[in-house]
Amino acid sequence: YECKAALQPLPSEEEKKKDMPSGVDCFRASIRYIQYPYNKSIFWQVRQPVWWTLNLITLIPWGGILPLMFLFIFLVTDKSDEFQLVQFILLFKGTQFISHGIIKTAIGFFTYVGCTAAASEDFNNWDHKCEISGPGV
Repeated sequence: YECKAALQPLPSEEEKKKDMPSGVDCFRASIRYIQYPYNKSIFWQVRQPVWWTLNLITLIPWGGILPLMFLFIFLVTDKSDEFQLVQFILLFKGTQFISHGIIKTAIGFFTYVGCTAAASEDFNNWDHKCEISGPGV
């Protein structure tokens, strides 16, 4: 092997540049490494502001934000790596349960309680404005 390595010519600068990833691949790789690191723990991830940004934006329960963020994460994910695809699916479904399940349920509950339990301007008249400002309106 050493003789073969010694006789083989060194790669030229053009061949080295061809093997190097381009700017878009470096960006994708850095986002992938922050989202799915292979040699770092969760404690390292928690100290990364990009990790917090990716995870907190996906928890916003407004329509369209969750699918757009996960479209971005899907475009960044390496489709040939089965681990990343499984992690993406689990993260997507878990985040969907939290943001569109638990958070929206809590918002609806507190909106309903605020609508029905809050007194109107006239304390003698318990006329509620749930038709105007109730949950789902």
